[in-house]
Amino acid sequence: MVRIFYREGMELKKETSLEEIGIRKDMIWVDLQNATESEKTWIENHFEIQMQDQKEISEIESSSRYREKNRAMIANSNFLKINSNSEEEGYPVAFQLKNNILFSYRIGNSETFAETVRKMKLSEKSFLSGADILLWLFETQIDYKADLLESISRNITEVFQNLMSERSIDTDSILKIIKLQEETLTLKEGISDKKRVLSSFLKSSLFPEDRKQRLEILLQDISSLLDFIPMEMERMGNLQQTQKNLSLQEQKKLIHVSMVYASGILLAILIANIFSMNLNSIPIPWLSSSFGFWLCIGLISLGSIGIALHLRNKKWT
Repeated sequence: MVRIFYREGMELKKETSLEEIGIRKDMIWVDLQNATESEKTWIENHFEIQMQDQKEISEIESSSRYREKNRAMIANSNFLKINSNSEEEGYPVAFQLKNNILFSYRIGNSETFAETVRKMKLSEKSFLSGADILLWLFETQIDYKADLLESISRNITEVFQNLMSERSIDTDSILKIIKLQEETLTLKEGISDKKRVLSSFLKSSLFPEDRKQRLEILLQDISSLLDFIPMEMERMGNLQQTQKNLSLQEQKKLIHVSMVYASGILLAILIANIFSMNLNSIPIPWLSSSFGFWLCIGLISLGSIGIALHLRNKKWT
């Protein structure tokens, strides 16, 4: 599907027919979403541009995400989309800004693009050129990533509070922290990707000068997010260390309890073996007495209780 947005006087309008696209003027955005090869070729021929295919976009390294060719700014950046499992995942989007028209080529649905279109309908005067569309797309994506970071921060606080209140750990909390770490690193990669691309736009002489101040503000917001991420990673590291310490304490307590039971059992075995020895040549007191059995039981009980009290006083249990 191909969508174009163009201005007609003070109004912002949309068109999807290739025949109508060919006669429209004052276009500011050409969006190729899941476009067929014929649609892509038609756009390339009509606007005299060359779009990369998805394989080429995916294989481009971070250092090569921006270039200029034939007075056009060409950039690739990863955005978030909803996959078949209703989960968010990153996918590459190709951008070209030429003659103040923004061209975007993508596969799949993205909430960032849908939200930008909704903003266009609410505030048409804020979208005067392709550069405006580009800035709105990146601003919307950065705002969304900031919301995700805030959500991660709240989850970290929730795990920490549960840990402090229960003073115990479980597998779910450990796995949750690991998942939060992975999500944070993924967000960091995406935000860093946006910073590299936007920094290249800022340095370019092709990017409109009257939009660079807004671009600088966006880069400052991105830098703030990147500064925030290490603090959250440190919090998760401290949380993992706390989990580790609690786990060690639980293991130590379990070992001490096991030692108490083992000591009592060993003492019982020792006393029982003494009273059960069949050695007539060795005079064992009360071995043949009528109360020898109860004396054996009493010694075992007293010994076990004595060991338990001793270890308790040593704070081993």
